[in-house]
Amino acid sequence: MPAHADATTAYTKRFDAVLAHIDANLEGDLSVDALSRIANFSKFHFFIDSSPPMWACQSRATCN
Repeated sequence: MPAHADATTAYTKRFDAVLAHIDANLEGDLSVDALSRIANFSKFHFFIDSSPPMWACQSRATCN
């Protein structure tokens, strides 16, 4: 398997952990700081259109 495929798999697993945490903790702390700690990413990984905080908002059904 090419090295980039391994990196992509690891990256995906880290975000999957964040999404699983969001689904399991909709009433808890879903701040960018908390989610970045779960994924072991910089909080700047989360400032995109389909970010986990947006996922949380959609999962909570509180988005406008």
